[in-house]
Amino acid sequence: MTSTDLPHPDRGGAGNPSAALVAGERGRVPTIGARLWILTAAAGLAAAAFTTAVALTNQPYFELLNRWIGAEEPITRGAIYSSYLLLIGLAIALWRPTAFGLGLGDSIRRWRLVLGAAAGMAALTAVVLLALPTTPYADASWVNEVVIVPFTEDLVFRAVLFSGLLIAMSRLHRPAVAASLAIGINALAFGLGHATNLFWLPASFVLPQVAYAIVIGLVAAFVMLKTRSAYPAMLVHAAVNAVVVAF
Repeated sequence: MTSTDLPHPDRGGAGNPSAALVAGERGRVPTIGARLWILTAAAGLAAAAFTTAVALTNQPYFELLNRWIGAEEPITRGAIYSSYLLLIGLAIALWRPTAFGLGLGDSIRRWRLVLGAAAGMAALTAVVLLALPTTPYADASWVNEVVIVPFTEDLVFRAVLFSGLLIAMSRLHRPAVAASLAIGINALAFGLGHATNLFWLPASFVLPQVAYAIVIGLVAAFVMLKTRSAYPAMLVHAAVNAVVVAF
């Protein structure tokens, strides 16, 4: 064997373990990246399935429970309807309240962000409603729409679902990407939850409602991310609903 037949450190081949190791690592990187995005997609589908299941079973729950209670007063009926989300949210969030955003977090320190988001969403909602002839919620109860609904919906969609998504995405991606993905998936899931209103309300109203629910979800999840609390997200949601009822 001549010197030209000896394996060179910079050449590949069976005689160069270092080159084989590098080649193997290069081949593994795309595989790992693909797996991370597959898991990300799976988390998104799980969020969609959770949202759809909750939304579709809420109405049967209400009808069954109200058949026994026989409530006629709007606030009571609204409380019964929202109690489903309350039970689901508390059953999960009370396991570790602070981890699920049921503490003040940085809400006080970031009060300008909280009030600015609430005021901005209220103003945007008013502009959007000016383009609509009417809404099914024009005569709705203030207590239901401004207090009960924001608390129970954000308990499930922000305290539980967004917190879960943030944890899952943080294990798959770097912090900035994880936060963006968690916010985006959560917003889409919130919009999907409103899409089930197609069973009871006209599509001409529900489709814009779904689109706007996604916007609300984006802002509410962002505010929760920055404050580490679900309560500011509830305030943003309450501000939007207050404008809807006022119109």
